[in-house]
Amino acid sequence: MNKKLLLLTGLMAFPILPLTAAAATSFPGKDPIISYEIPAKWTSELAKDGSLSISSKSGRVAVTFGEAPVAASLEALEKSLPEMVKILQDPVETEKPKEHTEGGLTGYTATYVGKIDGKPAMVIYVLFEGEKKRAILGNMILIDPETMPKNDDEAFKAFMHSLNGAAQTDDDPVKAAAEKSSASSYPKKRPVLNYEVPEGWTTEVDEEDDSISINSESERISVNFTEVPTMATMELFKEMLPEMVTGLTNPKAAKEAVEHTEAGLAGFTATYAGTVEGTAVSAIFVLFKAGKDRAILGNMILEDPATLSKEDSEAFGAFMKSMKGAITKSRSPRRL
Repeated sequence: MNKKLLLLTGLMAFPILPLTAAAATSFPGKDPIISYEIPAKWTSELAKDGSLSISSKSGRVAVTFGEAPVAASLEALEKSLPEMVKILQDPVETEKPKEHTEGGLTGYTATYVGKIDGKPAMVIYVLFEGEKKRAILGNMILIDPETMPKNDDEAFKAFMHSLNGAAQTDDDPVKAAAEKSSASSYPKKRPVLNYEVPEGWTTEVDEEDDSISINSESERISVNFTEVPTMATMELFKEMLPEMVTGLTNPKAAKEAVEHTEAGLAGFTATYAGTVEGTAVSAIFVLFKAGKDRAILGNMILEDPATLSKEDSEAFGAFMKSMKGAITKSRSPRRL
């Protein structure tokens, strides 16, 4: 199956916003419990009492974490809430306290709305599990979330997605697969994206056009990237899609083209289902932003995804999670 053709088809038909980036870190500094990525242009400040404050450049988003000598539990969060919600005027509970586990991080959350300094605000309260008598207490404040600027909204979502446990175990299959991966970047000159190639997968670089093809050991997953001399926009991406999907038989859009920003990597994605040489496939097409006159065009082809092995599925999940922007850029938030 010549999956690379799906990527390159139609490029000749086209004459062919800088990346935002995030800084990875963890908290507390000693024996960390959580890891996270601070969006570009956001600021962080460590207070004398050891608490951490993170805020967006606009001051509309503020995140605060502090270490607490308690055993995290739903009851402990519920007991703390009456005092914590005092930062809000006329607080109203919108999401009841609940347990949540993701990315090796287990904790408890509750959401309230109200006003801060006369302005509408939403506050997410969190209590993350550490050791027996150790936890992270925190809040995330969004001022007037209904009118939140797009860049703040996307950066906050990326921050939330980046939250993970700082000490994950092999019980997390995606994390276990990621630990067996090798780090790399593309293109080698002025890289736009970082990623980790899963163990046993192969990488091939075309010396003529410098495009790259990454394939699973089973050959049922193929990832392809090439650099193109154009500025990535939604209009251009939609214009290119009809030619790109011609490599599929009976292509059907499973997910329409959307703009996506996460972990410092911004661009556009669309997912199609169809067949290649009689075999069912799912194809994710991407166009990543890299500046005024360059972008990264790519696809990710999964052969008969419904029957993918557990190993392939976990490795692909780890690969997707590892993708980050390669270009890193260097109001006092409210405290607990």
